[in-house]
Amino acid sequence: MSADSIQFLEIEHKFVVDSTFNLDSFVAGVRALAPLDLAYLHIAHGGDDELLHTLRKLWPNTLVLNRAGTDIDTRAKDVEDGVADVVTVGTMALANP
Repeated sequence: MSADSIQFLEIEHKFVVDSTFNLDSFVAGVRALAPLDLAYLHIAHGGDDELLHTLRKLWPNTLVLNRAGTDIDTRAKDVEDGVADVVTVGTMALANP
């Protein structure tokens, strides 16, 4: 594999969900990115499971999910249930957190 055959695009944008947050625009953004065949979408879960499931349905590639503060069993269930392809584990994987 040559370096020119690898495509990588990183877009980082953090959304603050408050009274000014436009959910429709956010979902439209994910829908627009999906056909670009990007490697993954990384979601920091904020507690809205309905939104999470909507994004999973829209995103055709790898979905990385960060449910900060939840136990490893909950995170593993997300993978088992198909909600996420990869979950973050952070300090749970460190020998000395």
